Amino acid sequence: MPRWPTSRSTSTWSTCSAARPDAGGVADEALARPEVRAVWFQLDVVDHAATERVRAAGRTMVMDRCPAIEWPRLLG
Repeated sequence: MPRWPTSRSTSTWSTCSAARPDAGGVADEALARPEVRAVWFQLDVVDHAATERVRAAGRTMVMDRCPAIEWPRLLG
């Protein structure tokens, strides 16, 4: 179980929903799980170093975005 109550992992993605200085730790936990293919940081959650680590591992990283805003925009 993740150490951060504001993080959630499923079989294919992990999300961090609160701006925090240790948000990169959520990404690192996700990278430790091979089944997690994507990491999503919500609005105001920004960690460029974590983004680099996730992408270097060949996984998808979304940062500073809200699904409630992005999904309708992407689905038209």
